[in-house]
Amino acid sequence: MGGIVLHASGGGGGGGSSFATPSGSGTSYGASPVGTANHDGRVTISYSVVSAITATAGTPQSTPINRFFLVRFQATVTDTVGDPVPGVPVTFTAPPLTGPSGTFDLLDTSVIVFTNANGVATAPTFFANGKVGSYTVTASLADDLSIPPASFALTNTGPTTLAIDKSHDGNFIRGQQGVYTITVGNSPGAAPTDGTTVTVNDTLPTGLTATSISGTGWTCALNTLTCTRSDVLPGGQNYPDITLTVNVSPTAPAQVTNTATITGGGDTTTHTATDPTAITPPGVPSLAIDKSHTGFFVQGQQGVYTITVGNSPGAVPTDGTTVTVNDTLPSGLTATSISGTGWTCALNTLTCTRSDVLPGGQNYPDITLTVDVSPTAPAQVTNTATVTGGGDTTTQTATDPTEIESAPPSLTISKTHTGDFVQGRQGTYTIIVGNNGNGPTDGTTVTMHDILPSGLTAASISGTGWTCTLRTLTCTRSDALPADQNYPDITLTVNVSCRTKYRETAAVMGGDGRDRQVTNTAMVTGGGDPTTETATDPTNINRDKRCGQHHHRRG
Repeated sequence: MGGIVLHASGGGGGGGSSFATPSGSGTSYGASPVGTANHDGRVTISYSVVSAITATAGTPQSTPINRFFLVRFQATVTDTVGDPVPGVPVTFTAPPLTGPSGTFDLLDTSVIVFTNANGVATAPTFFANGKVGSYTVTASLADDLSIPPASFALTNTGPTTLAIDKSHDGNFIRGQQGVYTITVGNSPGAAPTDGTTVTVNDTLPTGLTATSISGTGWTCALNTLTCTRSDVLPGGQNYPDITLTVNVSPTAPAQVTNTATITGGGDTTTHTATDPTAITPPGVPSLAIDKSHTGFFVQGQQGVYTITVGNSPGAVPTDGTTVTVNDTLPSGLTATSISGTGWTCALNTLTCTRSDVLPGGQNYPDITLTVDVSPTAPAQVTNTATVTGGGDTTTQTATDPTEIESAPPSLTISKTHTGDFVQGRQGTYTIIVGNNGNGPTDGTTVTMHDILPSGLTAASISGTGWTCTLRTLTCTRSDALPADQNYPDITLTVNVSCRTKYRETAAVMGGDGRDRQVTNTAMVTGGGDPTTETATDPTNINRDKRCGQHHHRRG
């Protein structure tokens, strides 16, 4: 059975009535004269059996990081017949701030609100933290955890971040047609576009002339090579491709570069894609090379490039001489492996070779290049690969502009001790600060601060590489901490006072029926992590009879 809410009326002056509580016990009132003034001495008791709590406003919804959600959360509490129940405490709880979450009124991840006369509990405004992702806030009955809580589905989004890619198949051949494909997307985890116009503009190089441009849902103009649309694009999705067909001049140069840009949709940045295109005479091998990657790279992590070498449609087969691929990595990337089926690859030179004949319109197996991304790599780099040989007298080039995201750190802190502390003696805490984020700390100061409870006095605090101050119980350092690693431990030694406070409890019992327990708290900030992480360590205090019973004070 759910929680019960009692309602009393009548019986003015304390009449002689009694009633049974839900557990069967009763509460009696002293007798008073029967009359109109006290409503004949009768007390009317009614009750509502709480049956359910339901989310009625504020779910699902999303907002950019570090912004308020527009709709406040509302949960309705009803009884067994579906009527609203007023005056019921409801606890709204968000996940820990170590991941995607938020706070109520910029203060806490949990708040208690009472239902109004309509049985509705309305939470304070909720502020998204700085971490992108989806999560759930719950609303539960503070007095009855047996009733399933209500859930609010929330998402913290990043800013709108459009992306554009431009590609083609094989080499173009002088006097023939070629086709480009333009793809526009919104990066994973980004906020949706805002409904303003998204504009793609293509700039053709000398030697190419556009004959058509189109794409499903796009409004395209051939004379300006622009395409526009205004429908909202969620993060992690693409618009339909744009297809651009061109005539290749008989006098076109051996290599040209086509450029396309994307603007609008709420993204204030102009994004650019380039597509180097080899142009060959008809009737000879016409090698082509393409270099690509998926998504964006992250500082301190690995990335993978895919290199594809082919022979253009309509070209004659390669002549059996060596085909050589060479990759040139930009600053900030370091190769860890390079391989491909049928290729002979050298990691130290980033070259791959083979000599088997490749017919026109076909590709060799892909080459996979894995790189380490430096923690200090710039926001954008361009990787370049070339292919030569096989009877093709030109050097073909592919470039792959690569966005690199910073990897934020996420500090952690834990605080432990061994066994129980004893009044009048010393105890030792161990504090561990770590980083479970995707990237290293940024070299700014990391500060650990310990707050001792009443009854404990610091005797010493130290840790290898830490600069510690006993008076303030702070320790600092500025060296970068890689992801998934810890700094050296901090050791805090304390004196346990004979006057340590204690309280009665049924959870942990001392030898004389009293639990003496204090809680030590430590916090860590800095290093590029905008949040304050906290660790607590409840500590049982055992009595030492030598301290004397008169030193204790019951809580």
